[in-house]
Amino acid sequence: MFYSLLKQLVALALKMYFRKIYLVGHNKVPGDQPIIIAANHPMAFCDACLLACFLERPLHFLVRGDVFQPAWLWFFEWTNQIPIYRFRDGFGNMRKNAESFVKVNDKLKDGAAVLIFAEGNTKLQKRLDPLQKGPARIAFGAMEQHGLPDLAMVPIGINYSDGSQFRSDVYLSVGDPIALADFDISSKEKKNASVRELTAQLYDALLPHVIHLDTVEREDLHGPLDRCEYPFLRDRIWPILDERPDRFRAQKNLAQHLNQMADLQVQRLKERVQTENMRSTTHPFRILLLALTMPFLVLGFLLNALPFYAAKLIAKKRVKLIEFYTPVRIGLTIVFMILYLAVFSIVGALSWGWPGFLFVLLTPILGYLAIIIREEIFFVEQPGKSILKTSEA
Repeated sequence: MFYSLLKQLVALALKMYFRKIYLVGHNKVPGDQPIIIAANHPMAFCDACLLACFLERPLHFLVRGDVFQPAWLWFFEWTNQIPIYRFRDGFGNMRKNAESFVKVNDKLKDGAAVLIFAEGNTKLQKRLDPLQKGPARIAFGAMEQHGLPDLAMVPIGINYSDGSQFRSDVYLSVGDPIALADFDISSKEKKNASVRELTAQLYDALLPHVIHLDTVEREDLHGPLDRCEYPFLRDRIWPILDERPDRFRAQKNLAQHLNQMADLQVQRLKERVQTENMRSTTHPFRILLLALTMPFLVLGFLLNALPFYAAKLIAKKRVKLIEFYTPVRIGLTIVFMILYLAVFSIVGALSWGWPGFLFVLLTPILGYLAIIIREEIFFVEQPGKSILKTSEA
């Protein structure tokens, strides 16, 4: 019950924070068998929230054990989180992993879906790092204990156009499940060989679903170049959860193009992008529409400014790692907005009765309407001449 309610609340917050969430191939996730979802890990617990909210199946999560503080054990239990301890957590804590693995195995035996981040560490980048052997070992451990002939591993790529920015885009791409029944784990030597084989196979299966740039220079160029080349592909805001693959394919094609370019070409292209100014145009009809909707924009902004900017300010000052900035900011916004609405709904009800109470509850809707007015009416990107084509000429 708690998981389902929290899922709806967080899904709503994610749809407001990100402009578009592309979910490609979600029908590839089996719905009636035990699975291990193996994903890359660019942005801390935001990755888990996205998959938990927008995949149909309830998920169980392997989470770093050092965050399991006694005061919050109820929360981790109610949200299906299972602790995994690392060497840095000490040998005593590492011994607790045996209990966690038993719990994972039992969940898989019951036909559950378990999420594992295959890279091991979180890093905000457009690149797939070498995978850890943990997902393969966990899978084969469950098979040894319970059999599980239908156990499969599902690769999912998690991609952000600019993870640290409000109203950026998310791309979730699901790969074909990898059946595990054919791997030979009949002896220790064969099991170790199968672990290596599955880890390599998983990397090859996951890579097509990750926007992968070979170097930092190409990665830094990908976003600005995308905004210059493909603003005409900037889809309308609805549906926010979009299952069409076109936009993700454009991102992948652009990454592939950059990877194939020589370093000198990349440097020249970077200089060209830095001098290119994106033009914005406003049609006379849009000016009229903006004038008519301006009161809603101002009202929505003013009513939501306090919880929104308080969360932004605290996250900016307190969070040291960029991978945790957006997840913490979204979490704080949810908490502050709930408190804000609770306090002001009481004030509104006491001051103006039911009309005041209902008006306060409309505050988030007015805030979202202000965002839509700004994005869909006030600012419209227009593409210029293709930088890629002119740079290659």
